[in-house]
Amino acid sequence: MELGLQPTTDRTHRYRRPLVKWSAVVVGVLVLFHLAGGWYFSGVIYSSALEPDPSTTDFDIPVVAIGTESITLSTAEGPDELLVPGVWGLEWASGYGQLTELIATGEDTVEWRLELVTGSRPVAGDLAQHDGKAYPGDPMVAFRFAFTDVTYPSSLGENPAWFIDGDQTTWVVLVHGIGLTRRDVLRPLKAIVGNGYPALVISYRNHPEAPADPSGRLQYGLTEWEDLEAAVQYALAEGASDVVLLGYSMGGGIVTNFLYESPLADRVRGVILDAPMLDLGAAVDHGAASRSLPLVGLPIPGTLTATAKWMAGIRYDVEWGRLDYLERAEEVNVPVLLFHGLEDDIVPVATSNALAELVPGLATYHTVENAKHLESWNLNPGEYDRLLTGFLASL
Repeated sequence: MELGLQPTTDRTHRYRRPLVKWSAVVVGVLVLFHLAGGWYFSGVIYSSALEPDPSTTDFDIPVVAIGTESITLSTAEGPDELLVPGVWGLEWASGYGQLTELIATGEDTVEWRLELVTGSRPVAGDLAQHDGKAYPGDPMVAFRFAFTDVTYPSSLGENPAWFIDGDQTTWVVLVHGIGLTRRDVLRPLKAIVGNGYPALVISYRNHPEAPADPSGRLQYGLTEWEDLEAAVQYALAEGASDVVLLGYSMGGGIVTNFLYESPLADRVRGVILDAPMLDLGAAVDHGAASRSLPLVGLPIPGTLTATAKWMAGIRYDVEWGRLDYLERAEEVNVPVLLFHGLEDDIVPVATSNALAELVPGLATYHTVENAKHLESWNLNPGEYDRLLTGFLASL
């Protein structure tokens, strides 16, 4: 009986050996894929999210025709927003205007009502750039608001800011996001200053005119909150009784971590957050979900994204856990006005959903259909300004 079973056992071993061999090959390929791919995509994380990168001008939209109050643009090179009703900026070499009304669309063109803000009107054949910031320059260029260039000292040195005076004792301190420009927060400025609130539009470390962070990279609020604290200290020293903080994108993370870390947090009456970066790790996952693997075009596996984040943590000293500000949301104890576009392709709307759920008695949450990152104002400026004005009045 035992001799009769021996051939079967031998056959089983013969089948198992190649199976084990190919299993080892597959595991080895997967490990190599994740190590090589993780290294590559950790570099992508650095270049797209961690490296300070000032915004640039790229004139790539041809002007097809220009009328007395309108402009016709080619849609061949422009962003999707050229076909989205709202209020947008348009910049060309000799001027800047606002696209205020979508008039008509053609096969490869779109006609908008154009309001000149500064400079001279474009002519057919010029190249332009679509601009979601909607306003050019500074408060004087954008709104004819008189303002003062001021500086405030932080632990790293002097930081530039714009100050617009008002008759209220509560100041609004505005914190821009990635892109390193104060123009990010010009859009809500008209409603703030129009209601009498002094406004301090700040810069912080890694801005071209401000000191660099010693790490050489963006810290998403882990260190930048100290610069915001210095700005709040400046406001209080200059006569503010208290402050309201407004943060756009990464600026929202800076504001949130300030509430957790600063002894001056008790001088904050409320915060306004627009598409706030509350969890960098979730934002990386969100961005990876919309990307494809080079060459093959397949979706990026979640395991590869996790490996890339792990490697980025080692290569660039990224503390992913500390950058999840939702973990401490129970420490938020001031009213919050929260905006987020439902089509945000940079900061996942799920993080704002979570914040609103974690502070239900404090948050007024407004989502905007069809709005991408920081486009809530653009798609309905009147409603945005109304909500902002009402929030400030409620404080």
